[in-house]
Amino acid sequence: MTSSALNKVRVNVYVTPEQKQLFDYEAKRLGKTRSVLIAEAAVRHIERPTAPNGVPSGRYVLSDCVEDIARRYSGIPRTELVGMVAAVIRKLDAM
Repeated sequence: MTSSALNKVRVNVYVTPEQKQLFDYEAKRLGKTRSVLIAEAAVRHIERPTAPNGVPSGRYVLSDCVEDIARRYSGIPRTELVGMVAAVIRKLDAM
């Protein structure tokens, strides 16, 4: 066991059954445990908070948006999604 694993503490989080199901699905898809998935998402949210204008910024924004869209809409090539999402982010950032 690594020293970082020994220094971890338990944190309880309450979610709806639908949210738990979503976490379970995503964790399985990514080959992670649900607790690791939630911990990484929480840390990422703290490291890159939403900007005052409501448009998120940071290194994960493009990839997170592309992943969300790819999950919801099939049949669109990922290379096209990246270009479309980048254009929307640039437009929103300019507002």
